[in-house]
Amino acid sequence: MEEIRLAMARTAVVSKQVYERIEEMKAEDPDMSRQEAFRRLADEIGKTQGNISASYYREARNRGKGSSIKATPPTSARAARDRSSEIDRLARQLVETAQRIAALLAEQQQELADERRRIEKAKQAIIDA
Repeated sequence: MEEIRLAMARTAVVSKQVYERIEEMKAEDPDMSRQEAFRRLADEIGKTQGNISASYYREARNRGKGSSIKATPPTSARAARDRSSEIDRLARQLVETAQRIAALLAEQQQELADERRRIEKAKQAIIDA
C-alpha cells in the first residue's frame, strides 16, 4: 500500500513539473504547438511523447484547465444533426423533383391536347374528301 502511495505522489510531482515546463516552453515560444512542446520535452528527459502529454493533461485536469481542444458532441447528437441535415437536403431535392415532374406533366398534357386537335383535323379532312 505504501508503494502505491509513493507512486501516486511521484506521479503528481512529475505531472506538476511536466505541466510547468510545457507552459514555460509555450511562454518562450507562443507559436509552438503543445504537441511540439511535448515532443521536445520528451526528447530532453528521455520519456515518450505520450507519457509527457498524459502527465501534462493530468495536471491540467487537476488545475481545472483541461484541454483547449473543444470537446466534440456525443456521436449520437452529431449523428442526429447529420441525419437532420441530410433529411432537409433530401426534402428540398424531393420538392424540386416534384416541381419538375409537375412541369413536365403539364407540357405533356399540352402536347397531347395539340396532338388530339391535329388528329381531329386530319379525320375531318379525310371525311370531307
